[in-house]
Amino acid sequence: MLAVSNLARQLLEPWKVPPARLGQLAGLLHDLGKYSQEFQAKIRGQEELRIHHSHPGAEIAAALNQRELQLAILAHHGGLRDTAASSYRREESILPDPVECLQAMRNDVQDANISLNLPKLGLKNLPSMLAARILLGALVCADWEDSMRFDGEEYPRPPTLDWEHIHSLLHQHRSNLEPSTDEEVNKARQRVWDYAGSIATKNPGIFTLSAPTGTGKTLAMLRFALEHAIKHNLRRIIIATPFLSITDQWEELINKLIDKYLESSDDKKTSDLVLVDHSMIDSGDEDSLDYRARNYYKAWFHPIVITTFNQLLESLFERRCSSLRKLPQLARSVILLDEFHTVPTELMEYTLRALRYISEWGSSSILLASATPPEPGVITNDYQILSQDEPLDSSILNAPPVATLRPRRTFHTVNNLEPVSIIDLSSLVLEEHKNKPVCVVLNFTEDAATLASLLYVQGIDVLHLSTRMCPEHRERRLEKIRKRLGKGERFVLVATQCIEAGVDLDFPVLFRALAPLTSIVQAAGRCNRHGKQLTGNVYLFTLDTDGSELERLKYLSSFYRQGALSVYNNLKQAKIDIQQLESTDTLMGYQRLVRRSPDRGVLIGIGDYDFKGVSDSYQLIQRKPTVSIIIPKYTNSIIRAMDIKPRQVQEFRKVMVDVFIKDGSNLLSYCEPVPRVDKVYVLLEDSLYDDLIGLDPKGTAFLIV
Repeated sequence: MLAVSNLARQLLEPWKVPPARLGQLAGLLHDLGKYSQEFQAKIRGQEELRIHHSHPGAEIAAALNQRELQLAILAHHGGLRDTAASSYRREESILPDPVECLQAMRNDVQDANISLNLPKLGLKNLPSMLAARILLGALVCADWEDSMRFDGEEYPRPPTLDWEHIHSLLHQHRSNLEPSTDEEVNKARQRVWDYAGSIATKNPGIFTLSAPTGTGKTLAMLRFALEHAIKHNLRRIIIATPFLSITDQWEELINKLIDKYLESSDDKKTSDLVLVDHSMIDSGDEDSLDYRARNYYKAWFHPIVITTFNQLLESLFERRCSSLRKLPQLARSVILLDEFHTVPTELMEYTLRALRYISEWGSSSILLASATPPEPGVITNDYQILSQDEPLDSSILNAPPVATLRPRRTFHTVNNLEPVSIIDLSSLVLEEHKNKPVCVVLNFTEDAATLASLLYVQGIDVLHLSTRMCPEHRERRLEKIRKRLGKGERFVLVATQCIEAGVDLDFPVLFRALAPLTSIVQAAGRCNRHGKQLTGNVYLFTLDTDGSELERLKYLSSFYRQGALSVYNNLKQAKIDIQQLESTDTLMGYQRLVRRSPDRGVLIGIGDYDFKGVSDSYQLIQRKPTVSIIIPKYTNSIIRAMDIKPRQVQEFRKVMVDVFIKDGSNLLSYCEPVPRVDKVYVLLEDSLYDDLIGLDPKGTAFLIV
């Protein structure tokens, strides 16, 4: 327990709350019941007993009036539930005597300085629950590391990075980029770049950056992160995005810089320094050594972490030990949240308040960035979360030359937004395709696959892009699309929302299935992106399969349907000018219209200290994948599930497709499970993965999300 105590203390050293001393005490007390006579008899094989070994330490924490410590000790195996100690106890389990166990430990470790005197945190509700999660994360991480060391498994911490060297490589990378032919675009990019550098000099805190599509927001965000980390000696850069497409783009940029950084190093590779963690599959026996070894990398010790909102933000409201072990590593970090406006409005206030505590307690800086109004600065002001950059006075979004970049597209409706069939849509697309490349963005992967297949059998030059395809396949496809656009070739791209943000594509014509206004604007950013045309053309349409009230969109989320229905009604009733869809006033008005009250499930859960209730209610994605499928044809080798070791699963991330399995599906009958790894499979039937559309249903019942 001394080893766990020291590790937990080290993990919490950068934190003001919870203090490192509390982590040390958690490590000492979490297994205190193992000093009981009953437990000693059990491990000697003398008796078969069920002993609640966390009970004594939790009782002592309760006597010390340390609620967060008590909860962390009780939850260190099964996760957080509520504040009732009885809810953590198995039926008929023996409760060892706390005083006897404490005395036994003192006798055993006489040289240890075991002091129980510690100031009470004095927190309530959301901050108290967050402190308990961070403390539990440190305890679990320390306990797992100690267990692996005991079993001979050594996992050295990743090396540090020379931020100044990476910073110089970023400047070099930017200088090698070809400037836009539009001088206004170049001026806007320089303004955004300069602004990021100016806020990087400030003290740690919460920052905001608003910069529309095409103005170099990604590079500017990274400049801020590197210069801020250099100035304040921060140890980690964490990049979180709402979409895998943006994650892929960030990974491409970071890998270019790190590969260059490592040119003089023979003993390191990019994966030693950069962790990409966006799999939504994370379940299993959390007490097994296999599970710990397989998931230890998810503790986020790497100097650069690229992840998704659901991995980062949901962890701030989670109850499971597996999701909380990353929290201690958020201290002394620069956290970049790209396209922050996509956080559901009913969860926005809780998210901002949790991020504020992470910043204040962990001396971290958080950059909230967006290419679409409402600006992060306006959001933080609405919720009275102070940022470091006077957001209402320093908006880039409305200042010249950035504001002049918007009117590059002309919007149209197809059939006055009355539903059309996929066949009718294909005819409209082909009419535009006669003279130029065309992009079609649909809401559902099955619609994209159907349209792409329909065009393909007609002999049309068509490409497809969606999350049916594994990341490796998507990257190859994107590279092909960019090259063909650069050559001015005619083809049709059929895609889903995965191209709406972070993907630098420029089509003269774009069709977009009706969606929330922010999604429409993001998709429109792929049309005449670089201003090569006098104007681009964006066509909005509804499909007959979506229903008269767009009922089908609720399967994406109720908020998604509400947003799309709002756009539909306002356009049909001429309440908004279709040519002003991208204006700040229209977007701000739309956000006020669809803004929801704070989620009651989260609110009630916080009031009742119900960790499970909060975790169940704070869901950024309503329907999450249930299995991951490894696609062998993209590994360039023969892959057998039985040969994959648990700790190797992460190496196959680029060739995985995350899948939501519907009832009655027979997909898994074509797959082989990876031994000792829950919910990860290897596809056995190559014909189920199509070169055009990726993982293909062909009689199976499943949904790619």
